[in-house]
Amino acid sequence: DEALFRAISRRAQVKMDHLSGRDIANTAWAFATLGIKDDALFRALSNRATQTRPDSLPRDVANTAWALSLNNADLVPKVCSESDLQVECSQTEWLQMYHALLIAGAITPEHSQDRFGEINTRFRPSAANKFEKDVRNWLVNEVGVKEEEIKGQVVVKGIATDWVVERNGRKLVIECDGDLWHRTSGPDGDVPFGRDNIQDKVFAAC
Repeated sequence: DEALFRAISRRAQVKMDHLSGRDIANTAWAFATLGIKDDALFRALSNRATQTRPDSLPRDVANTAWALSLNNADLVPKVCSESDLQVECSQTEWLQMYHALLIAGAITPEHSQDRFGEINTRFRPSAANKFEKDVRNWLVNEVGVKEEEIKGQVVVKGIATDWVVERNGRKLVIECDGDLWHRTSGPDGDVPFGRDNIQDKVFAAC
């Protein structure tokens, strides 16, 4: 309901000085989840987030940074920095902040953290579904990709890919997800909405 969200945006901006870190995160998350672009609101939220930082929990910082990375990545450094990656938080929160900073260009793709060791250790590859297998067979049988050139479930900066084709030192990431995955939560992932958009931005940054 566009009229409803315009009204929410106007009201949020009027009440901005009263919003807590959680209020900012929830508002930003809701607009980003639905793909609603509202530059004035997000600029106001990022400005307010700098004021509430001392009292904000890692989850609030992570969710706000995630939402900004989908709407206006230039605003991410206002609410999140590399030092936040040293704060004790969940794996999901850490990845949200890391990906937001990577998309914003605040850290480089070569940037490494010990936390990735823990994330990769806990990673459990999932079996390819029929569609993914069909894509792989098409690559091998129709495109001419060699068996040894294609690998599944390669982890790139904490995100598992469906297939990666490597040839002559270059890598091509192939994600076998349809429109459904860009619009709904889907059965996997604990950062449901915008998951594929984040993946696309992270792969592009890398």
